[in-house]
Amino acid sequence: MVGHYEGGGVSEKCRLVEELREHFTVTELCKEVGLSKSGFYAYLKRKAVNKDKSSKEIIRTTYERYKGIYGYRQIQLLMYQDHKIWMNHKKILRLMREMGLRSKIRRKFRHHRSWGLGDRVVRNVLEAILKHLSLIRNV
Repeated sequence: MVGHYEGGGVSEKCRLVEELREHFTVTELCKEVGLSKSGFYAYLKRKAVNKDKSSKEIIRTTYERYKGIYGYRQIQLLMYQDHKIWMNHKKILRLMREMGLRSKIRRKFRHHRSWGLGDRVVRNVLEAILKHLSLIRNV
């Protein structure tokens, strides 16, 4: 049937059993890939539950509120500021990637002013004061 299947992990084995269960019994398939029946049914149960749905909604509302300017690190701080919800930054990054949310990259502001010699050379104030004092003494 499948042979000695060791590729992938448990999720790959479960996916294979799920695909082939129309043609074979679950018991046969689980035995063939080296997976327990209870493990397969637990996988199906976990797959049906979307535990990150509420987190995704909060991330999306925060992202849209700030017009997509900020990345995952700033989104983490803004979520705490706005909703009083602290979430791990790695989780925020993973969920933002799943939803396809990316921050807008802002260009750095570059000064386009050419400097003249007069702008770079500082007037010698001390020399002017000393000249003024010497003029006062000579009088």
